[in-house]
Amino acid sequence: MQFFEHQERAKKRTTLFVALFGAGIVGIAVVVYLVVAYGLVYAEWGSHDSTARSPSPPLFRPGLFAGVLASVLGFVALAAWYRSSTVAKDGRSVAEFLGGQLIQRGTTDPDERQLLNVVEEIAIASSMPVPPVYLLEDTSINAFAAGRTAQDSVLGFTRGALLALDRDELQGVVAHEFSHVAHGDTRLNLRLMGWIFGVAALGQIGEFILRSMFYSRIGGRRRSNDSGGSAAAVIPILGVTLMVLGSVGYFFGRLVQAAVSRQREFLADAASVQFTRNPDGIAGALAKIQAMGSGLRSPHAGEVRHLMFGSAGKNFTSLLATHPPVVERLARLGRLTKLKSVKVPERAREHVAATRQKAADLMTLNAGFIASLGEARQRIDALPDELRQASRDPFGACAAVLVLMRATSEPERPRQDAALEQWPELAREIDRLEPAARLLPGIERLPLLDLCIPSLASLSRPQFERFVALAEAFTTADGRTDPFEWALHEVLRARLFPRFGVAVRPPGRVSFAEAAGEVRAVLSWVAQVGGGAGQVELAYRAGEAELRRRGYPGLPSSAPMGAGSAGSRTVRQGDRLRGLDETDRRAVLAACERAAAHDGRLRPAEAELVRALAEAFGLETALSADGPAQVTGESDPSPPEQVPRTQASGPR
Repeated sequence: MQFFEHQERAKKRTTLFVALFGAGIVGIAVVVYLVVAYGLVYAEWGSHDSTARSPSPPLFRPGLFAGVLASVLGFVALAAWYRSSTVAKDGRSVAEFLGGQLIQRGTTDPDERQLLNVVEEIAIASSMPVPPVYLLEDTSINAFAAGRTAQDSVLGFTRGALLALDRDELQGVVAHEFSHVAHGDTRLNLRLMGWIFGVAALGQIGEFILRSMFYSRIGGRRRSNDSGGSAAAVIPILGVTLMVLGSVGYFFGRLVQAAVSRQREFLADAASVQFTRNPDGIAGALAKIQAMGSGLRSPHAGEVRHLMFGSAGKNFTSLLATHPPVVERLARLGRLTKLKSVKVPERAREHVAATRQKAADLMTLNAGFIASLGEARQRIDALPDELRQASRDPFGACAAVLVLMRATSEPERPRQDAALEQWPELAREIDRLEPAARLLPGIERLPLLDLCIPSLASLSRPQFERFVALAEAFTTADGRTDPFEWALHEVLRARLFPRFGVAVRPPGRVSFAEAAGEVRAVLSWVAQVGGGAGQVELAYRAGEAELRRRGYPGLPSSAPMGAGSAGSRTVRQGDRLRGLDETDRRAVLAACERAAAHDGRLRPAEAELVRALAEAFGLETALSADGPAQVTGESDPSPPEQVPRTQASGPR
């Protein structure tokens, strides 16, 4: 299977279809202008003396054209925003719109537990947030991913999928959905839903105009046959035009939406195989869909069918199909023979016979995964049972995160104990988990934190605020910040805070030259925490070389800063780096990755700093545990130096 060729072809076709849709909206505005312009010409011509020979009024009027274009595009954009801010505002709203129920992290149902385990493995492997997973009580085999960003995306699976698919097939479907998130398909789908609604709303405006004219005439408010009457005669034509354009635009919008969806399905299928290295997994799921069906009975299935793993309904024409035929998808995977050997579990057939309900769900995957699926599973399995179980409960997750920062010496520990006095139950849970946490290798801390995020998101608002205050107290107990504490802060800020409506204010825009001092500081910190004797300068120069390779000027100094001063400046002023444009942010992240991986090893402190920077930038890091640098659990030649927090702020 030619993964990259198929992926590149799907991306190019998607761009073409979206451009055509945008051109169509502009075309609608042009048609509306022509109707208005002809109406004005007709009105002005009718106002002249019929015996006089007057020049024909101009058809093209720049001011009028700009006004009509802005009005039509503005109305469509406003309607699209309204739709997006209600039904399609985030992944959770789409899941609830379909009637999905959140699968609790502590579920004891074996099928649900297996699904959550697979989702956790792939999320850890891709270094993406572990998304909430919703269950649709539907007998069909289907799944979906929805959300604008990886932080607010969710996954959804039908009960039929859980009963019919084995673990390999489930992995293939989950990887397919993660791919949608990584490629921005979920955000694109939600935007298309909004824009199509905006185009359809033009038809509603046309209907309103006609109704208003009808009731106005019934009320006897007629105008004489002067220029006003001439203009009034054009208004019904405008109303009819808007109704026709709204209907036609909606139809062609659905055509574009379906075409885009088909291309993204091919792209996600290829990415799923590329990631799992097991084409039989996703092929088996597709073959079972062919045998059992994927149609949803939800009354809203038509609006979200482009989000689904399999076709959610029937269409009167293949042009409106949101998914390619299963046979064609299997052919591209090179697994057509699966159709002959498919075996649907008896329990799935029994479930179909017992209940006939349907619905759907959401999530995605990244094209550039950080770890292999096998390694992700090993990472999760390597976690002590006490910590792994605690991560699946909101209260236990609070304790699991805080115990990672538990001090072992004076005077930090008494300060942390004082902060816990108002929450004695949590203090006891931290004490229970502490022995296991002491044995936890540094390489396992970030995966444990990732597993805790979904459970922390289930806290009440007061509990969330208490947890954040405690995390800040634990971090500041020694007046210093180590790489893991900074990574913890950035992960919580990027992945947990938005779920409670705590907005992180974007910094002011800065150029690379203006933030060169901060770039030097963070690059120096990465070089210092991973560099033994003679390695610090080599790591720093490797990062500098990456910046020069991308066309950036040199940093203020060719020598790295000391660990203490570099870390202190990064913690205090690192937020300025978020003000860089995306190209600059990617360059800075790539330079830090290059510095961390320059010697072929990736130590926990290096991984934590790069991860923190990626979270702050809203980007994914390309460092791989089995890629450019091997993660090592060995201790560094010297422990990573902590940096003072005298001027560090709290949760930002």
